[in-house]
Amino acid sequence: MASMYMLYCISINMGYSGMLKSVFSRALISIVAMSVSASAMADEPQRPLDPMWQNSACVNPMMPRLVIKKRLTGHTSALFDITDDGKVKNIRITDSEPKGAMDGAVKRALKRWSYFLYFEDGYAAPRKDVPITFTFGEGGDATCTHIPLPELPSTAGDPVDPYVQLKQCTMLVMQQKEARKEISGSVTLRYDISKDGKVENIQVVKSTPEGVFDDNAQRALERWKYHEFKIAGEPIERPDMQVDFFFGALPDGASDNRCGYAPWDATNVITAMEFEEERQQKPGVKVGRPSPSHGKN
Repeated sequence: MASMYMLYCISINMGYSGMLKSVFSRALISIVAMSVSASAMADEPQRPLDPMWQNSACVNPMMPRLVIKKRLTGHTSALFDITDDGKVKNIRITDSEPKGAMDGAVKRALKRWSYFLYFEDGYAAPRKDVPITFTFGEGGDATCTHIPLPELPSTAGDPVDPYVQLKQCTMLVMQQKEARKEISGSVTLRYDISKDGKVENIQVVKSTPEGVFDDNAQRALERWKYHEFKIAGEPIERPDMQVDFFFGALPDGASDNRCGYAPWDATNVITAMEFEEERQQKPGVKVGRPSPSHGKN
């Protein structure tokens, strides 16, 4: 550095060009900066076996699907070398629990780690047999050496909303007799949804006109099916659900979803099979006439 400073002084005394003076000046500044940096590093304790010392970039291991699916918790330990230019080489797994669960993921991640140069006696030097342990499992924040399991999925939406996770519904049908007379009405039903999405325990809460549309609404609801509703990955029961069915004129603010609404023109003639089932249950029903339970005359 002294010789560089002397050359800089000579360039000034001999009247060298501005460009040459600039070159000498920049070189001198770089050397001073390197000297200050080296001095600072000399003051810092050397920790060549600390995997985080002088680390310039780290990558988390990507958790395999099997680990996520089984919600595994454990650790993986390894030894690795760092070359004199800061690259990770020669990765060896020394211990893992559960055995082999994260070995491949740890190796792939460590290959992408990099380090600042390590100096010995003024020269860049490699670092051998650096130990490291990665942990994984429930809880904790993600760090260079800890991988938390992702949160278990929960179903979006309000579980008391009767249309959330609805998988299948039967379009509501308007009874022919009431359609001809343009009689409107509504039925409110209470029911439960099992963990696997079945509709159970249907009860009439209220109906207007009373008893006119009750059977129609209950038959429609019996055919509804739901997807599972999950909280933290576990399907739950959905008790005390409530839904409104509307027939004819639709009240202000009510949804026109055809799962729960039948306009006057949404009539339907029952099939022969349905009629036969009704006739067997009610012998008074004559062949060729619609079933009274369907409200059709």
